[in-house]
Amino acid sequence: MSLTVLFVLVLLGGSLLEEPIHREGLPANNVILLLCTLAFILIALWSKTWFSVVIPLVLFGPTFFFERSNVSGEAVLYDSAAITIIACLLIAIWPLFIKQKDQPKK
Repeated sequence: MSLTVLFVLVLLGGSLLEEPIHREGLPANNVILLLCTLAFILIALWSKTWFSVVIPLVLFGPTFFFERSNVSGEAVLYDSAAITIIACLLIAIWPLFIKQKDQPKK
């Protein structure tokens, strides 16, 4: 849990402290994305949980797909935020549905 909180803090607060020194181009970003995806999948297989894949997908997935489309920067920001918030709410609510489904009916 603390690692996830640290990850979110770095994601949200990293650009507030200082601008990145170096930015990669699209091909290098795709290679980095592929390597990170493989690492997250291997961690998920090793730990037998899929949260190590789902959480980064929820946080970075919308932005990744919207940046490669022909929409304005403001639309990318708003749409990515909306999808991320909805996905986080669904992840938080999902265990309640599973728990309710598993309870025997009287």
